[in-house]
Amino acid sequence: MTDKDDFDTFNYEPLFPPEETRTLETVPTNTQQVRVFAQVNLPKLTNLEHVRRFRRTTAEQDDDNPKAFTLSYILCVTSEISLTELHRRIKIAELQDLIQPFTVSVSKYPPYTRAQFEAWKKLWPLVYRERPERDLTLATHEVQQFQKFIRLAQAQAQQAGHRGDVAVGAIVVDPKSSQILAQATDTRCSNRHPLQHAIMNAIEQVAVRECTRKSEPVDSPDVGQDVATNETTSYLCTGLDFYVTREPCVM
Repeated sequence: MTDKDDFDTFNYEPLFPPEETRTLETVPTNTQQVRVFAQVNLPKLTNLEHVRRFRRTTAEQDDDNPKAFTLSYILCVTSEISLTELHRRIKIAELQDLIQPFTVSVSKYPPYTRAQFEAWKKLWPLVYRERPERDLTLATHEVQQFQKFIRLAQAQAQQAGHRGDVAVGAIVVDPKSSQILAQATDTRCSNRHPLQHAIMNAIEQVAVRECTRKSEPVDSPDVGQDVATNETTSYLCTGLDFYVTREPCVM
């Protein structure tokens, strides 16, 4: 962000964990209609507790039995036993006239959202336990806080750009107290150090602050000011909010 006016029309978009946003991934399985055979002769089905064992499908048109249907059953995962071996075991059990195994793909992961469930169950029926709906609406004061800190980060970035560094700024905030713990910029150029990204400099400031706090007497005013952040920073930067004007690299 480079234009102050951009923040006057500030919008936020919630970021969801991978479990809620991933697309359908499948694992192939052998399916059939004979439950007892599978329980006695085949490896136990694991890691697919979210997949229903049976699938009911409408049979081909039969005037004598218009309500006829086919009930298919998941026998095993193809990684556990080959189709050739499956046929061999079916033959030994003398069920080759009854069981005609085929391969079908089912969801590798359990559905986390209703949308995932509706899409993924089209391949094979799934078990879905709906979670309570979350309210993702941010309060007005929260949005104002976000705007305040991202503007401060932008100001840091502009300072870096004016002195010839890469224009990136970072602010570290304790969300419990809204206290700013670090303000940093990118100094790779000015200090000729390839690791001094804004985000790394901000983390270093938090570390120095924490070391200083631990070395000061308990009755020091500065220590009292940082008591609120003591638990949060017991493991460096855990639970803190970072406001950065540019997405940090994978480093």
